[in-house]
Formats: sequence, structure tokens, C-alpha cells
Amino acid sequence: MVPGWVPWRQLRLACWPSDLFDRLKSLPGFNQRELAMDIKLEEKATEGCSNQEYESWVEFHIRREENWKEILRYLVQEEPSELTAVLFDGVDKLQHLCWRFIDPAYAGSIREDWERRVHDLCVEYFRRLDGMLEEMCGWVGPEATVLITSDHGFGPTAEVLNLNAWLEQRGHLTWSDKAAKEPSDGALLGVGQVARHTYLMDWTKTNAFAATPTSNGIYIVVSKDGAPPGVPASEYVSFREKLKRELAAFRHPETGEAVVEQVYTRDEAFDGPAKHMAPDLTLILRDGGLVSILPADKSMSPRPVVAGSHRPLGVFMAKGPGIRKGADIKELSILDVAPAALYGLGLPVPEDMEGAVPEAAYEPAALQQNPVRKTAGSKPDAAGKAPQHGPVAIEPEDEMIVVERLRQLGYIE
Repeated sequence: MVPGWVPWRQLRLACWPSDLFDRLKSLPGFNQRELAMDIKLEEKATEGCSNQEYESWVEFHIRREENWKEILRYLVQEEPSELTAVLFDGVDKLQHLCWRFIDPAYAGSIREDWERRVHDLCVEYFRRLDGMLEEMCGWVGPEATVLITSDHGFGPTAEVLNLNAWLEQRGHLTWSDKAAKEPSDGALLGVGQVARHTYLMDWTKTNAFAATPTSNGIYIVVSKDGAPPGVPASEYVSFREKLKRELAAFRHPETGEAVVEQVYTRDEAFDGPAKHMAPDLTLILRDGGLVSILPADKSMSPRPVVAGSHRPLGVFMAKGPGIRKGADIKELSILDVAPAALYGLGLPVPEDMEGAVPEAAYEPAALQQNPVRKTAGSKPDAAGKAPQHGPVAIEPEDEMIVVERLRQLGYIE
């Protein structure tokens, strides 16, 4: 396991087995700073960046994907396993920031030399990634089943709903005195402020708030004893329904069009033992965009330039023994990916697993020879939790590194 969503100083600690990081350091081009997560760099994908930063930003993602490819090559050749997975997240990052350079519909907006260079670099990124996929398929040979899948699709977005500002305008949220003094540093959504923006709210007068810009969710503050602050538990449903009506009635101040297309309650959108941690309401916006969690004078803000945002329909491709060559099957659920992986490994699918093996992707003869098998699921305990593994031992000095990083991010004092 080589994680990418950790700060570079913790990358060695997060690799498994414990000696793997030291072996990877000798690989050509290995760069732990570029592999790991840098929140200041990551937030550019959705917050935007200066014109001068685009080229180096795309070049960085090309190098990062090459880095992951070399790690994968090492693991496949030196420690082959029955299941190997790799994530190339530059596909996501480039479509967020560089949508207008990638989507042919916006080709007419590319006029300056630097914009043409960024366009060419984006094309080069995808060309290089396509070559990497060819290489990787060559390493594992024709007997391997290869699945390529995305967790979502993409589309354009040109506006931002300042959701906490909208809640403030309707009397559901109050900012503290600190909010007026807090610099936004030019942030549009508040990705970098997630760890500290809640300190800017007056919790004695706030009944609803948006916690993150990427979830498009609203949390309702419920009073513990029925008295303020928060909404009394007896009024929770009526308050939630009032919010839904207000969101449905909200119109863009300039166009008069509905901004929120759909509002889902927690029970409608989520399931599982951790459902209680999910937002009370989840919003689907008209242009598929994200919300801002920052204070603002207006409920809506235009983006400086069109950007990319997530869409529900993604990508699924497969090749290997028994896969129907050239087949174009009907729309699948992302929940079908895990059963497909289990089936490709010759393993049974737990009966309580959501999703199903996409049998339309396989030759009938292959399914007849190797039918889908089921097995008993993992039963949760009395508290509704699935069986857990024991804690992982951590050295004191490594624990201090993690604690210091959390302190820098603002999660702990």
C-alpha cells in the first residue's frame, strides 16, 4: 500500500509493509513530495490559480502519474499479487481546473499563447496516460482481467452558490465577529478553510450550516435539551422541510431560474452504520457545481472562468478472459465494480454486498463455465458495526509527526 492522500512527511509511515518506502526510494524519479498530498496545491483544482501557474501545474501532474507508474511497475515485477490497483487522480484535477482547455466546446475561448500552451499540455497529459495504460496492460499480459473505472464523470460549471451566506440571509446562520476579520486569501469555495471555518460561526445563533464545499450538504444543529442553541428535536422535521421548501424556491438573482434542482434528506441519500454522520440535506445544483462555505455579500457568485465539476455518470471499461470484446452494455452502478473485481479473482460475492456482477460484460460461455457464486456476508455486531481489525502499532516519534501535522491544519490545538 502506497497512499497518496497523506502529507509527504507521513508517506513513509503510511506505506505498508513497513520497509516498502525505503525500497521505493531507489526507483527512478521517485519524489515523495510530489506523490503526497499538499493541500495548497490540491485546492487549486477547485479554487483556481493564476494564469502563470497553469503550465507548471499540468506538468506536475504528468510527473506524478509517471511516478505512480514506476511504483506500479516495481510492485508488479517484484511483488506480484492477485489484485493490484492504482489511482491516477490527475484526470480529476485537470478536468476541474482546465475544463475550458479540454472540452472542445470551449476551443473558441483559447486565444492567447499561454492558453494554447496549456491546451497542448493537457492533451499531452492524456496522451501520456493513455501510453501508461498500454504499458501496464502489457506487464500483466492477456490472462489478467483489467478494470478501468471512475468514481464520477465531469461537466462544466460557471457559478457558485454561497451556501452559508444563503443560510445567513434567511436567519439560519450567524457569523461571529471574527468572520469579518478573517482574510479569504482570494478563495472562492473555502477548500483550505475547512479545518477552521466553523470557528467563524456564532453557535449560539446558528441552526444550519454547510461544513465542506465538496459535499453540497447542510447540517442542522439539534438542541440537546430542547432549548437554544439549535433546533429542538421535536421541530427537527418541520425545520428540515422548511429548508427544503426555501431551497426549492430559491431563484438566481439575475436569471430567475431555480438554482437547486433536487434536495435529498439523509435517509434518502445515505445508508449504513455511519449514516448519522452524513449531512441532513444534500443539494444537487443546476449546473452540477459546488458550494462555497465562506462568508459573502451575495448568495451567488460567477466563476472567473468556466471550470469542471463532478457529474453522476462515469466510466467503466474491462478486458480480459471471458470479457465480451467490443460490447457496449447498459448503464451500471458504481456498486457493481467491487463484485466484478471479486468475480475476476474467482471469489464468491457476499450476499449482503451492494451491487452485482455485471454479467452483460461477459461471454455467456464464460459465465456458464464459471458461474457467479455467492457466500454469506459479514454480519454486523449488536451495535451495527462490522468486525474491526485491531489497532496498528505506531512509534512515539511517528505519532508526534502526525499530531504536529494535525495541529498545523487546525484540527487540534
